Amino acid sequence: MMDSGDDNWEQRPYLPLYDQANWFADGERITLPQDFYSSRFLIHKTIEFIDGNLEDGKPFFAYVPFMAVHMPVQAPQEYIDSYMGVYDAGWDTLRTRRLERAEELGIVPPDTAVVRMTRWAMN
Repeated sequence: MMDSGDDNWEQRPYLPLYDQANWFADGERITLPQDFYSSRFLIHKTIEFIDGNLEDGKPFFAYVPFMAVHMPVQAPQEYIDSYMGVYDAGWDTLRTRRLERAEELGIVPPDTAVVRMTRWAMN
């Protein structure tokens, strides 16, 4: 992706700075597939790169900067659906449940304290 962010579902910019979303592969402009979702596409391309270079024996560094973590926040509906209701009880309840589960799994010691954030720290 050449520009400063694009839509996560279509080959179009989300900012009015550009007329089109400019994507490139191997230095050539490409058209995105019909079933495009940015996170899936970036990971599939990374896996293709890894698989295509296994035999050369050379080390490489792969950096995958996901777009979907930025505004506009867009995710497949199936992922959104799986989190419906999860946060309804509020942050404090969720933190307590997560700490209890982490203790059960042995990830944190049983006497781990939850640090309370003051209201001013969250602003």
